[in-house]
Amino acid sequence: MTDFEVISRSLAAVGAAGREVFLVKKGGRVLLALPGEKEAALIALRLYQPQRTVAKVFVRAISFAVHLGLHKSFLKRMWVGEETSGEGEGMPAVVAETAGVLIGNPDHLVRRAIVSFRTGNGFEVAKVAFGEKGVNLIEREATTIKSLPENVRGIPRLLGTHHTGEIGVMRMPYLKGRFLSADDVESYVTLLTDWLRDEPSCLLEDFPEWEGIERTLSGRSDGGEILECLKGLKLTPGIRHGDFAPWNLIRDENDEILALDWEWGVPRGVPGFDLIHYLTQELRLVQRLTPSAIVEAVEFTLSKEPFSTYLRRAGWGDSHRELFIAALAFSLGSNLKGSEAILEDLLSQ
Repeated sequence: MTDFEVISRSLAAVGAAGREVFLVKKGGRVLLALPGEKEAALIALRLYQPQRTVAKVFVRAISFAVHLGLHKSFLKRMWVGEETSGEGEGMPAVVAETAGVLIGNPDHLVRRAIVSFRTGNGFEVAKVAFGEKGVNLIEREATTIKSLPENVRGIPRLLGTHHTGEIGVMRMPYLKGRFLSADDVESYVTLLTDWLRDEPSCLLEDFPEWEGIERTLSGRSDGGEILECLKGLKLTPGIRHGDFAPWNLIRDENDEILALDWEWGVPRGVPGFDLIHYLTQELRLVQRLTPSAIVEAVEFTLSKEPFSTYLRRAGWGDSHRELFIAALAFSLGSNLKGSEAILEDLLSQ
């Protein structure tokens, strides 16, 4: 699917076809489709959370233009025809001129988008995914959210899901607030601690992540030795988000932190893997450190408070390096890529 098709079909999926949007491009690709209405355009723009300084300046410039009502004069217009409007079945009445689209990562295994829009109850967002895999992804995420223990902090509210053909849609309230800073350590470590389950520890081999760990390490030099070290380790089960990162954590108007994007979450997984993902993603994608520098920074961080207290409660004991390796191996053996060089550096030491 082209970017234009993703925009057209995403808007149709929420019942907002038959109008024009204004395209924000970055690196030659379409990033966002903004509505003409000022408030709605600002809300759509906030769907994109840049992490690097250049991208932040870029977004501020677009935001300033929207505030002045100038975005309609210099951004490229795109007309979304009404021929796809029938795909919006199952949605509440949407004010079409308030709908905007953030296009998902084109390298993801399915094409996705986030759509913001206003209904009679206020602004909402919908995750839209395409194809059979996309529908399954939406169902899996919704099922995960519903299966999480009640009264657990950090879980967003689900408004509903529906599917039209091979388009999956999951609706949630639009959350006002700010996305978490990578430096807000106490907040995200407290959330991870809250996600530890009040139940007996169990063997690492009995967790769902073990298959991915074993698959990745079994064919590598020294991998068998690491697997033997990991066998017999007992850990306290915890909720695992699966893509725990600053750009997926928001502090809302009530000062509560909520985790978004539960595509890869499980209600009972290996504790600490979310922490490794958080640290390595920020260092790799934002700071762009070398693999060896990332390994050094993460190992230093894990030895300090409040990280060491959390990991002690999770059952990591003296096996920080082995479980650091296991976390990277799991990510490479499942859906999350990009840690190959970090794992290789860690195994070579």
